[in-house]
Amino acid sequence: MSNEIGAKARRKNRNDEIRCVLERASKVVNDFLPVERPLQQPEFLPQWDKMEERLRDTFGESRDFKLAFNRAVNTVENYRKKHNWQVSAPAYLFTAKPEKQTKNINWLHTAWAFEQEYRGWYDDFIKQPPAKRSIEQHFQALLLSFMCHSGHCSYPLIIAFSKRLTSPLTIVKAGGLPLITLSYKASGFNTNVYDEEGNSSTQSQCYLSPFTLGLIKQWQSLDKLNWKSPTSHLALYNQIILGMDKELEYFPDSLKKLSRVATYIVERTEGVNINQALSEYISGRTKSYSLPSSNLARINTTLVAQGRFEPNANKIDANGISTNSPTSIGNHSSPNSESVSSIKSSIKESRAKTKTFGKSTRKSIIKHCAATSTNCSQSTTALVYS
Repeated sequence: MSNEIGAKARRKNRNDEIRCVLERASKVVNDFLPVERPLQQPEFLPQWDKMEERLRDTFGESRDFKLAFNRAVNTVENYRKKHNWQVSAPAYLFTAKPEKQTKNINWLHTAWAFEQEYRGWYDDFIKQPPAKRSIEQHFQALLLSFMCHSGHCSYPLIIAFSKRLTSPLTIVKAGGLPLITLSYKASGFNTNVYDEEGNSSTQSQCYLSPFTLGLIKQWQSLDKLNWKSPTSHLALYNQIILGMDKELEYFPDSLKKLSRVATYIVERTEGVNINQALSEYISGRTKSYSLPSSNLARINTTLVAQGRFEPNANKIDANGISTNSPTSIGNHSSPNSESVSSIKSSIKESRAKTKTFGKSTRKSIIKHCAATSTNCSQSTTALVYS
């Protein structure tokens, strides 16, 4: 509540400042460009320069100058429309902050520190038999694999995946790839799913690597009766870095920082080649979402397959796995090379007699089709593209 009150107070103060800036700007404009004294363009330009200099002296180069300058432009535009001033004012000022660079030297130091601990953890993990791993170690391995092998380093997705591990997992297959559906609510993400009560959420279909799938299979076979999942983001962070040296210099000290540098592991994985745009996406900096589960069949559905549309060509069965129904053009037989060659011969004979490709040619084609029981339109199409 106190934060909300503080935000309202800051907003009110800023609105008062803006109102004051606009009033002072209007006064400066009236001093140099009074509405009752219309100017022509040669007289207007020197006056505008003087007015702009006064605005700079008054407001400096801060954002207030942009407000004052745009108020002056707006005033002159009103002079032109309402008082028939024959002048042309400068364009409005627009400013934009440059994109904040993420992969700077601090990010790189943090990524190196995490990679050092991650490589050591991975080497020890694969040497340890599954039966000797604790349930906390299985949980840690699943989260790290979800980030570094399956490539999901977005902060909301990591939290959503950790919550899904508390209940049986449903894995679907679409486009020939195994996916898991995660729902979450996070600022900046567009919602794409609504429940029966009208509440919206964001749903993502997340690819699972073979290594992650193997860990999920082991996880589902464990007895988790006495296991308690992390109840806070800090507890989840501590669970993920279990056994790592978090006192190491530059080591990420929060889950958010950890998720930002996990992309470094993904990018350096053997056989993986991702560009900067995809790296921004998997880290969550470029916010997006997937098809909802109800539309997953669209990934496999062939909209136009050999000239015939089959809307129910792909369905997701009861287990959530997509099955493909082959599409075909029907029972029409395709023309063989002999029939095409025979048609060509008929055309040549007809051309020799009439020297035109007219009625006699079409009659010869129809006559041949009737004799060989070949579909005429299909044979003609094959001839055109042969």
